[in-house]
This record gives sequence, C-alpha cells and structure tokens, in this order.
Amino acid sequence: MAQEPQKTLSPNQEKFVVAMLRNKTIKSAAESCGLSENTGLNYMREPHVRAAVSEALDRELAEVTRQTALAMKDALATLAEIHSDASNAPTARCSAARTILTLGPQMREAQDLSERILRLEKLAKESKRR
Repeated sequence: MAQEPQKTLSPNQEKFVVAMLRNKTIKSAAESCGLSENTGLNYMREPHVRAAVSEALDRELAEVTRQTALAMKDALATLAEIHSDASNAPTARCSAARTILTLGPQMREAQDLSERILRLEKLAKESKRR
C-alpha cells in the first residue's frame, strides 16, 4: 500500500503549531495567532497538523529532559551537602537523605526499563527483517 505524501503546513498552520506549545487550550492557541477557535479545532482534525504539534511537543520535552539531566548533578550535590553538613538542622539532613534514598532506586529502575525497551525494540526490528 502506497503512503500518502506528507502535506506541508500553511503559514497559519505553522503559527498555530507554535502557539500550541505556548498555550493551554486550542482556543487560546488559535486566538493568539489571530484565528478562530473553530479554525484551530479544524486544524487539529488534520493528521499532518496533529503530527506537527506532536513532533513539536516531543522536541520541547526532549529539551526539558536534557536541561533536567544537566541540573541533576548539581541538585544531588546540594542534597549531599545538606545531608553531610552537621550544622544543618536534623530535619533538613533527614529530608535530604530521604530524597537521595528515594531517588536512587527510582533512577536505577528508570534506567533498567529504558535499557529493556531498547533491547525489545532491537529484537522486534530484527524479527521483522526475517
């Protein structure tokens, strides 16, 4: 079965896609670029516009994830500093310790799941080739 050619976005659709990243509702996104709510709703019914919004959101999420990962070392160092400093209040030290003890296993589990998913995807691709 032949795939449908990818439609390109009109200038208004491009503005709408960007607005969808900055607004909480379709109505406010549409209005922010001078369109009616109905136009925004109609755009979102079009697969190529929906796909463009989804791809834009994926890019935004990837950037947020990257920034979060960069900040995590500093955050952990701060928690470790609070925990290690005997002059800090015991409640602050316990809170820092609890956070470190909670996040450590959660991060390990997330990493394990990510590795498992990658292996499964690789196996699925290999079995499709056969």
